[in-house]
Amino acid sequence: MVKLTHYAKRYSAAFDKFVNAPHMFKRLWEVNSNIKPLQKRQRVTLVRVIRVMLAAMDAENNQVGICNTDAMHGITHVNLMKRYKGMFGEFITKGRWYRAIKQLVNAGYLISKSALTINGTDESPLIRSIASLKEFTKLFFSDLNLEHKKDIRESRAKCVASRISQSRSSIWYGYKIFNKIRKHTKQGHGEPVTYDEVPSQYQAGIFSSA
Repeated sequence: MVKLTHYAKRYSAAFDKFVNAPHMFKRLWEVNSNIKPLQKRQRVTLVRVIRVMLAAMDAENNQVGICNTDAMHGITHVNLMKRYKGMFGEFITKGRWYRAIKQLVNAGYLISKSALTINGTDESPLIRSIASLKEFTKLFFSDLNLEHKKDIRESRAKCVASRISQSRSSIWYGYKIFNKIRKHTKQGHGEPVTYDEVPSQYQAGIFSSA
């Protein structure tokens, strides 16, 4: 059974209002169209997806991952989908999950970028794909309007102190962000994948060499 921290419970409970009072989160409600906003079943899915990710969110940097002694490790979408089933007792399809993620990203509530790690040498780099970087944005917490609450601040601080006392890290090492840009031709060949620089909103120190 998945247990939520106090602050995660509070955030989740606040976002639950999206189901029956979607106007409170208008930017997400109208993420696809202001003429045809998200239906109730779509809003229920989003509320559940948010709850799953909040259960795995680090208190210090709002990233979804697991803090180990060496570094913070991301959680794959597949693993999060399994957690969804464990929390709500029902399977969620990949299509439904990824549509929800896309809606959260487009509304400005979530950053979800493909990620990779680079090892080896400059002459012979070893590149492999890893769990994507998932991070809740300041806009998401601004719309929840709970950051000023004393119990939220205390709960976050308690979780950070607990992590530090257990010598677990919240830093992502050796991770660089990339976007896949591949167009399939009639011959079935694609253009090379291009790699972007680390987005400016992330501190350079977080992305150090592996």
